Amino acid sequence: MLKWQLGDYLTTFLLIIIRAKIKNWKIADSLQAEKIKYGNNKHQYLLWYNPQSKAERNNIIFFIHGGGWNKGNPEFFKFMADYFTKLGFTTVMPTYRLAPDFQFPDQEIDVFEALKKTSSILRGSAVEKNIIIAGQSAGAHLGGLLLLNQDLQQKYKLNKDLFTAFLSISGPLDLSRPCRTKRAEKYLYGFVPTPKKRQKANPINYLHSDFKIPIFCLHGAKDPLVPKAHSIVFLKEINAKTQAETKLKIFENKHHSDLTGLFFKNEPGNKEVKEWLLKVDKSN
Repeated sequence: MLKWQLGDYLTTFLLIIIRAKIKNWKIADSLQAEKIKYGNNKHQYLLWYNPQSKAERNNIIFFIHGGGWNKGNPEFFKFMADYFTKLGFTTVMPTYRLAPDFQFPDQEIDVFEALKKTSSILRGSAVEKNIIIAGQSAGAHLGGLLLLNQDLQQKYKLNKDLFTAFLSISGPLDLSRPCRTKRAEKYLYGFVPTPKKRQKANPINYLHSDFKIPIFCLHGAKDPLVPKAHSIVFLKEINAKTQAETKLKIFENKHHSDLTGLFFKNEPGNKEVKEWLLKVDKSN
């Protein structure tokens, strides 16, 4: 195993799992979510967190969890809900049916269904049409499809003007890129087993000239699962084809899963994400 691969495994378990569990345990009583079903499958639900801060925000955050499309849940990312809600944002965290039992487009359909449910709950509120999409890893990929797949937006009657920004954390935003590890290959082909499905699931293929919302991509320079080229190439295409405002932050000593550690207090990059979110919120 290469040193940079070992680094990701170690940081995944030592930093994220241990620290997230400790953090989640500490905030368990102070931060409670309402669990809302949007389908009949046990994975078709979302967690709804109300703001902890009295600051009035113009947007909500719709955060999609990662896990290689085949594992994970929003409960594990409670520490991120804590971060967002302390900034004053209502935070919605959906989950979705998992591969390999369910393959693309089931996950894409689920996040659209979850967003439709969220939109119906928000109807008539001040933030009804102000949704920041955020996601980590596979969740960032699904977030990209939410923002760019105009056919499904029309099918689910979700106006593209609902979206105000996109925060991508270690996102596989260009599925045409080759996998660097057997682990990444296993995740990808459990989700999109054929070239045709892979093409249809590729966010970069849905770019269109009227896409205009701000995007901030965060990526680890040493990411062994999703190379930083995913974010770099995606933003390059955005800049070439649209007028959207883009921002890229590459963390030189970060891998893949450990990048979510920046949402812990005093971590490098924490302040920059906060400033970007508040800037986006003010502009709406």
